[in-house]
Amino acid sequence: MSKKWNFTELNQINWNERRKQSVHQKVIMDIDKLESKRERKHVVAYLTSCALFLIVIFAAYQFFMSEAQNPAVGDDEKIDIVDENKETINDREKEIQINDDYKNLRYYGTISSSEDYYKIAMTDVNAMYFIPVNSPATVEIVQNVNFESHLNSDYRIQFGLQTARSDIPLQSYEIKDNHLHLYFNKNNLMNLRGSTGSSMGIFSIHTFAENFKDQVTHYTAYGDGEPFIHEGEGFDIVNVPIETDLKYLPIRTHSGVFLQQQYNYQQHTIEEVLGQFFALHKLAITDEEIDFSMFSLKNIEESSGTTVLRLTGDLNDAFEKNEIEIGSLKKLIVHGVGANVREQLDHDQAKIYLNDQLLFDGNLNHIKINDLNDHIFSLSENSLRAKLITTASAVFTHLENEAWELLMRFVHPDKGLLFSTYAFVDQEQDVTFTKEEVAAFASNENTYLFGQHYAKDGFVYEFTPKEFIDSLLMNYEQNMEKKKVPYEIVTFNQVYQPSGGIINNIGEAYPEGRYVEFFAPAPSEEQEYLWQALRFVFEEGENRQWYLVAIVRDVHSP
Repeated sequence: MSKKWNFTELNQINWNERRKQSVHQKVIMDIDKLESKRERKHVVAYLTSCALFLIVIFAAYQFFMSEAQNPAVGDDEKIDIVDENKETINDREKEIQINDDYKNLRYYGTISSSEDYYKIAMTDVNAMYFIPVNSPATVEIVQNVNFESHLNSDYRIQFGLQTARSDIPLQSYEIKDNHLHLYFNKNNLMNLRGSTGSSMGIFSIHTFAENFKDQVTHYTAYGDGEPFIHEGEGFDIVNVPIETDLKYLPIRTHSGVFLQQQYNYQQHTIEEVLGQFFALHKLAITDEEIDFSMFSLKNIEESSGTTVLRLTGDLNDAFEKNEIEIGSLKKLIVHGVGANVREQLDHDQAKIYLNDQLLFDGNLNHIKINDLNDHIFSLSENSLRAKLITTASAVFTHLENEAWELLMRFVHPDKGLLFSTYAFVDQEQDVTFTKEEVAAFASNENTYLFGQHYAKDGFVYEFTPKEFIDSLLMNYEQNMEKKKVPYEIVTFNQVYQPSGGIINNIGEAYPEGRYVEFFAPAPSEEQEYLWQALRFVFEEGENRQWYLVAIVRDVHSP
């Protein structure tokens, strides 16, 4: 018989040396890739630097031979030599400065009343800690980021983080009867094995579910449509409550300071939790530590519905011991104390004082711990860009090869596929086909009015679907020999060349959509009117998949 997942086990993660070395090697490879790109751009500067360095060494050697009683050149003198050649060292010096920035770590977090923040489950590069990250995003982006690994190299380099479990992509979800239903591939869920693997997987799933806590109270994970029971590990993910008792303690990576999440299974009081927060934290695996033992809670009181916390401690001492910016130290204290108070007490409003200095006065729900700001959104948008460009390329290939049943698989199940002869989309007038109709293009002999030629009075585009695609999309309209349009340039959500006569209104027609443009430049200045563009418009469906909703043609002038 399976057991309900015990959240106390999420605080108990084991680690082995082989996995530690594996993750460490990934980080080194990511950094090496970044540095190799930088070094290739500055080969000349580097060679020049080497030459100057050899000259300096030669001069120093001559000086040493003539002054045999002088001591050898020390490390400080070598640094002075580098300083004297700052203008020629350029990027090699910049790399040293980047490493020196480690001495001034900062905490990532913000205060915001925005409701567009979502949680993402992350961990350190050693996969030892649960680090919930907040970011302004969309549910689609969170779904994409939370369960997949394609951006992990960026996270590791920029923040020293990675997604908690990146090999269990969420296929879809739905909310029904005050319950969140999460659908996965069963084989992926079966990979939740061992202490670390299971814990990180559950943390990832639970964190995603927390984004819906205002709508549901429980969630269930499904493997291939069946409520998931892991018989091998002896647990299930069925009817799991979203609300859990949490506490937050500081953690540092090589690139920043964050708050790690632990499950307060022993029901510690707020005084006990803050006592744990204001302590010396020695990090597992590494020799690093964060020392907050110079701070303490003086007292907590309630005043007019507001929780007032008074703290004591020495910020300068904390800066010297932790090498964290003073501003970040204050923010870390506010977020750590505020997040823990929010978990333990009922009041939303709080004031936090440090040595009689007011650090915070506001709504605790506005505290967004571990906020990566727009980094998640920008990285995810780049990921979506790559995904949709690949999808658009497949769509184009199916159009070109008249593979209608394959094309059908990309079409939106509810909205179908719209064809617009010109840049301006008219959803009331433009011809739209269902998925099933797209699959039957080969046998469809019916003609449809796809629009009119604005430069020729009374001329209309009346074709079968197959004729329209062949005559206007794949080949030049003006060329009676059916010369193929050489689409060479691809852009994402951007027009390569504005139309000469009709406005592109895709942004208004599909405000939540994205489009990929295939552009064919004019073959010559004499034939400047022969450029043409195809825009493949995608929208997100209810199952969080992106579907083709429109193919829009644009030309020099209608």
